Amino acid sequence: MRKPIVQDVYTAIKHMITSQEIAPGGFLVEEKLAEALKVSRTPVRKALQMLSEEGLIDIVPNKYTVARATSQVDLISAFELSEGIDGMIAYLVAERKARGEISERDWQRLTDALDQMEHAYRQEDFQQWVSADAAFHTILNSLCGNPLLLKAHQDNLPRVNEVMWYKVSRHQKQTVSLTIHQELVAAIRDGDCERARTAAHTHRRRIIRFMKENLPQSGDDTTSAPANTQTGKRARIARP
Repeated sequence: MRKPIVQDVYTAIKHMITSQEIAPGGFLVEEKLAEALKVSRTPVRKALQMLSEEGLIDIVPNKYTVARATSQVDLISAFELSEGIDGMIAYLVAERKARGEISERDWQRLTDALDQMEHAYRQEDFQQWVSADAAFHTILNSLCGNPLLLKAHQDNLPRVNEVMWYKVSRHQKQTVSLTIHQELVAAIRDGDCERARTAAHTHRRRIIRFMKENLPQSGDDTTSAPANTQTGKRARIARP
């Protein structure tokens, strides 16, 4: 089998999980995934095995496959890791901005993403907020110039998304979060590396406090997400 097909299927299913299209505890059915992605079951099976090895799903042979729901302790650990990664990304982007290494086009993309977050906040559209926040950080991360940091961030993303789904869909407005993002952009604009890093740290530390106060401590109901059989009918196989 041509390896890129397996990789494409793996990427598509991974996106379904990290974007919460398949929520923690949701079932992944080979036949339905194959139908949605317009491929045979063989690449789907291989992709699911890869995702199992990464710890994103649990496979019970001859029974079922589910997206893994993570314990509170593991989620907090993931956000502590994210605090370090995001802080370094913010520092490097501010440093590159100070050196004139961020193009006007890329800077406009970042500020446009922040504008979208502000619009979603004003509309109280929290699903749009999640999309705008993800777009903002995708652009920000792409400007850091460090591929190893980008990979570390991507590997940690599924755990981060579990919390963001729970937090945004059930809890407070994003007033403080918006203010922190505005401060982060201002610090990068000024080329203030330490101030940018502090803003990124503050953002993640705030969410860690939220988790300790709101997420169940048992791994049985981390996000209280309903089990589902979503298989990504809207998804398409991602191309590199």
